[in-house]
Amino acid sequence: MSSLLNKENMVEDLDEDFGDELDEIKAKRAKIDEPSEDVQDKKLDAFLDWCKAKEVFIDYNKVKIVCCGTSHNYGMVAIKDIDKDEVLSRIPKSAILDPSTTQINELLAKNSKNLKSKSNWSKLIISLMFELNNSNSKWREYLDCFPNYDLFDLPMFWETSELKSWLENTCIPRNVIIDLDNMKNEFESIIKPFLDQNKQYFEEKCFSFEYYKKIVGFIMAYSFRDPNEDPDDPSAIGPMMVPVGDVLNHIAKNNAQIRFEKNELLVVSITPIKKV
Repeated sequence: MSSLLNKENMVEDLDEDFGDELDEIKAKRAKIDEPSEDVQDKKLDAFLDWCKAKEVFIDYNKVKIVCCGTSHNYGMVAIKDIDKDEVLSRIPKSAILDPSTTQINELLAKNSKNLKSKSNWSKLIISLMFELNNSNSKWREYLDCFPNYDLFDLPMFWETSELKSWLENTCIPRNVIIDLDNMKNEFESIIKPFLDQNKQYFEEKCFSFEYYKKIVGFIMAYSFRDPNEDPDDPSAIGPMMVPVGDVLNHIAKNNAQIRFEKNELLVVSITPIKKV
């Protein structure tokens, strides 16, 4: 495991509460093969070339991004001792994938009023539905690095019987059902009507609630939000996808964080970090 944290399995936050029970649950869940290391290496090389072309700075004197020895596909590791408050990467806002930068940004802006939602995720969901299925996407090499969505083993993808039998006597099944009801409502009342009106931009699978759930899981696992942004501001961008930034961990005990600046985002060490 590296000094700089990479993404953990998305059910890991349950470990502390359920311990051995969760290990049993994981063992029962169907196993899905992940890409081979050779395939991952090629995708990583293509992504790093993409970063260079998009002027994403990575301080290779201090860190490197690898796909081996990490807990979830890709991670950033320290190759020398790093002090607190060192800049490890600079990501220009032009490289970020959000509703204002997607190729269909004008279409989203035109329909902005109809895409308002409680979650404030609808525009990014639609942006990803388009970009993920666009072979000429500006973010193709970035998006290709993400794992098969079937690997997102969140409880919201489980069968109801699995939830009730494996997580009984917890609040999780009830909360998942509430979340799924809210997601279904947003999909039927906001996302699908927009897709129906703009069918020429979207693949057939985008009209499926199951695919919508996978996009939601993707955003849950990898997106960021500007902490200085007012979510009630009509001009707020909301959640966004941040290349390089999302190889860091989304847990409380981390040693590097994203900082939002006017024209770029910085990956900054927040504690001293020892090299691997």
